[in-house]
Amino acid sequence: MYRNKNYYEILELDESASEDDIKKSYRRLALKWHPDKNPTNQREAEIRFKQISEAYEILSDKNKRDIYDSNGDYFSGDQTNIFSENFFTSKNFDINEEIFVLDADGLLKKLGIVLLMLLYTLIILLKRKIE
Repeated sequence: MYRNKNYYEILELDESASEDDIKKSYRRLALKWHPDKNPTNQREAEIRFKQISEAYEILSDKNKRDIYDSNGDYFSGDQTNIFSENFFTSKNFDINEEIFVLDADGLLKKLGIVLLMLLYTLIILLKRKIE
């Protein structure tokens, strides 16, 4: 959902930020962008609040931050593969947003996933028939 984001930019920090700097920036931005504090711009506030929370989750944890700093992306590897067991439990999949938000991009994304799953099933069935 929030792939390829620069967590330092989201929290308005540079890469040398201390744990205390990260915590202070998170608190300041979370208060500023909390959806309850932005009733006139709630959708954008929800998106920003989720981004801020995700950035804090990664940068406040030393192990996750080390992975992020070395790879430039915390969610690298099999978590982006829709056929991996981690896809639906990772940050790639937010059940509320994926199922209940029906914008054009979301609908195309859902259709694409369904088509890929059908194609994958068809390939498996064809391989079994050939063997």
